[in-house]
Formats: sequence, C-alpha cells, structure tokens
Amino acid sequence: MHEETSKKLVLFPLLICIIGTVFAFFIGIYASFGGKIQEKEVYTDKLSRVNSKEFRSLMIESMAKFGAKDTYAIVKKAYKDKESEKHNFVHIFGEELYNFQGLAGIGVCDSTFLFACFHGFMSRALGTGGVSILPELSRACVSARGERTQACMHGAGHGLVEYMGTRKIKDAIAFCAQFGVKQKTMNGCVGGAIMEYNFGSPGENSALIPRPTSGSFTYPCNILDKDLSASCYFEQMQWVLKATGNDMGKAEDVCASLEGIDRIFCFRGIGNFSVVIDFDVAAARKRCDNIEEKTGIDDCKIGAAGSYMAVKNDWKTARKLCEDIDNSLMSLCPLEKL
Repeated sequence: MHEETSKKLVLFPLLICIIGTVFAFFIGIYASFGGKIQEKEVYTDKLSRVNSKEFRSLMIESMAKFGAKDTYAIVKKAYKDKESEKHNFVHIFGEELYNFQGLAGIGVCDSTFLFACFHGFMSRALGTGGVSILPELSRACVSARGERTQACMHGAGHGLVEYMGTRKIKDAIAFCAQFGVKQKTMNGCVGGAIMEYNFGSPGENSALIPRPTSGSFTYPCNILDKDLSASCYFEQMQWVLKATGNDMGKAEDVCASLEGIDRIFCFRGIGNFSVVIDFDVAAARKRCDNIEEKTGIDDCKIGAAGSYMAVKNDWKTARKLCEDIDNSLMSLCPLEKL
C-alpha cells in the first residue's frame, strides 16, 4: 500500500508536467495563429490607403512573412468589390509574385481583378527572361491551369508588347502563334498584346502609355495574319469604344466593315466590353440589343456570356445573356461550370 502511494506521488507531478507542457504547446500554437491573423488584418488595413509604390513594398514584405497565396488572399480581402479599380495594383502583385516564386508562382493567379495577376506575372517573366522563356511559360501555364490557359496566355501577350515595345507590335504578336492558335478560337496571347498596345501598362519599368484616342480603328489588326486578326478585333473593340465615348453605333460600323471570322469576333468584342464594364447582365443585354444587325446582336451576346463566365465562373448567369439568340448558336454559349 505504501509502495503504491509512493508511485502515485511520483507519477502525479510527472502527469501535471505533461499536461502543462501539452497545454503550453497548444496555447503557443493558438497565440502564433492568432498573432498571424492580427498581422494579416494590419496588412489588409494598410492596403486600403496606399499608393502603387507603397503597395509594392507591402507585397514584398507580406510574401516574405506569409507566402504568396496568403498575401493574395490579403489583397482580395482588402480590395473586395473593387476588382476594376484595383486592377493595376494587382499587376504589381503579379510582378512581385514572379520575383518571389519564379514560374511556379503562376498557380497562385486567378481571374480575380480581371486577370491582373497573370498580366503582371507574365510581364515580369518576359522582362526578366526574354522571349526564350516562352516555352517554359507555356508549360507552366498548362501545368497550373490544364486546358484553361487563355488567361495565362493573355498575360504573355501583355508581357511581349511591354518587352518588345509598341513599334514591334506585329513581331510581338507573331510569337503568340506558337501557342496552338486556330482560326476559329480566341487567342488570349493576341488579346493581351492588343490590350497592352492600346492601354499601356502599370508596370514599374514600363515606358508604355495609353494609345491616343485617334487614328485607324482597325489598326493593327488589319496588318496581322488571318489566323491572328480575329482575336485582335475582339480585344480592339474596348479601345474603339473608349475612343468614341462608348458610341455603340461607331463600334458596330467597324465590325460591319469586316468579313468572315474577323466580323464575328469583332461583334463578340463589343459584347465583351458590354459586360466587363459593370458585370450587369441585364445592362449588357440592352447594350447588345442596340446593334441593328441580328447576327451582330447574337455575336455580341455570345461574347458577353463568354467574358462573364471567364471572370465570374457562373455559367447559369452567363447563359441568361444567350436566352434569345439563334438556336443554332446556343452551343457557343457557356454550357456548364468550368
């Protein structure tokens, strides 16, 4: 009996010690986890009132502390419901993501902020590695995105023009041809190149400025090979509408002057612009309905539906844009969630 009591007296302090150690361990984890949450909240708050230079510094600092994925989550939280407004800031995030993680970082980017992360990432990758890095970029896109590489390639187009300059726009777009382009499909790389040509870049080292709102509405699409020009006209319409003060009639005239696949993708480009300015499906339908030509209306709505789906990944809402198009074209609208 005395021996058993002695054992209990020995084991009791040991048990208390073990319990205390375990308790302290979990308290430490909780404190560390809670502390990180508080730190992230501080960054979220800071991001609400910074300029682009300060934003870049915060991105470098945050990635070093929390990693790239958590930093992107902080950015998303800070700029919730400000996707268009903060597009240029997230270009900068993409640049610093490449600096931080290299090609592997492409998997962090997504459609949020109108694909700005991809834009900045690709621009920095090409600015660092030149056109010789394109095959690696292509493989990284496929590895991260599977068949859904349009956003990746769109970013590559931005990077090509930023790297080569607007005077070599045709040469820059020629590199897009190596990404498996077919005449009847959109080439995201061409679209990115034309956006960069027309609107410039927010990149730290970019000397590009937005294209003047004058000149030919069909240039540079009209100097490209036919397997690339359709994708060009799709993206070109954003600039045409900006240059004309959102004059849908003038935009329609540009598309009506074209033929074949160029004409189709031009009207779809009007649809793209009609929806991305506010993602209001009902308003986008009305904008497309202002087009006089029935086939133009249908292609406008198909373009709007595709762009809505690409950004919002909401096929049921996207399909509402296609409710009254010709039945033979229904298969061109989003059919299911990607």
